[in-house]
Amino acid sequence: MQRNRKQPDDGPPQPPDVERKVALYRHQKIGMTLLALLPILAFAGAFGESRKTSQAAGGSLDVTVTYPTRLRYSLDERIEVRVMNVGGTVLNRVRVSFDPDYMDGFTSMTAVPGFTRAYEIPLDSMAPGETRIVRVDVTARRYWKRSGIMSVSGGTTPLRLNLTTLILP
Repeated sequence: MQRNRKQPDDGPPQPPDVERKVALYRHQKIGMTLLALLPILAFAGAFGESRKTSQAAGGSLDVTVTYPTRLRYSLDERIEVRVMNVGGTVLNRVRVSFDPDYMDGFTSMTAVPGFTRAYEIPLDSMAPGETRIVRVDVTARRYWKRSGIMSVSGGTTPLRLNLTTLILP
């Protein structure tokens, strides 16, 4: 009986040369692109605070409101309303009112002059040419989009302005 002798070997065989490449599914490519866009959008200010000014005129009133269109949760912001009597007579019962659906997105509301009823501020006895300013300091309370109407009554025609604010986390 002869025994087979084992030959010394040089180790295992070398693996074949394979071209390396990244294989991603379509939805993974889209997701990676969106994730790469987030820092760019942040540097461009897309997630910061912003404000808008809207104006309406009709009858004997001219109204301008400046309000936040985008802000972060728990940050303080101001809504400023300028009401001007452009008519030739004294206006006795001018009221600035905010839609509860819009104002429910905020907390710690302080108005100057103060609220008399839910989200209503009286501006009694406005002389011709007189301008009154209403300031409402608010703190963002609920995430997402808050929309509503701010109305000013007391002139010959009530004025309505749409307000929309996006509250981000």
